[in-house]
Amino acid sequence: WWATVAAVTVLARILVLPLTLNTFRNAARMQSIKPDVDAIKERMQAAMHSGDQQRIRALQQQVFRLLRENQISPLRSLVNPLVQMPLFISFFLGLRKIAKIYPDELRNGGLGWFRDLSLPDPFYGLPALTSATMLFMIQMGTETGGAQLPPFALNLMRIFALILLPLTAQ
Repeated sequence: WWATVAAVTVLARILVLPLTLNTFRNAARMQSIKPDVDAIKERMQAAMHSGDQQRIRALQQQVFRLLRENQISPLRSLVNPLVQMPLFISFFLGLRKIAKIYPDELRNGGLGWFRDLSLPDPFYGLPALTSATMLFMIQMGTETGGAQLPPFALNLMRIFALILLPLTAQ
């Protein structure tokens, strides 16, 4: 059973890989025009302070034009998580349900320290690995410039990674 679960997970990851790569390309393009967008936003702030609505609209159009010219869509970055989250949450919930429905078949289907797949991991190894991997990916994204999120959002993601530990351990 463990091999089936691993194979289906790898297959699902391969199927969503094009979405992931598309999201990375979009983020890289956004990063490349960030100085231009920041300069326009500064001018937009000045126009807001002076109350010049025409100037604000013109600057907004300039940002939209810059995004369009560089084939960037801010919403494109949401496609990957919006597809992956329901997919892998469904996997997780489905596996939990299978463990309850077919406990006898899963009793000897494991590998390593998790031989009985009908029971939670007694050493919290896999839940800890899940949380550690998520924390690592968040950290790598911030260090390589991939994540352009405010510190509050990054800390929220880190907290979520830690909350995953007890949630996935049950």
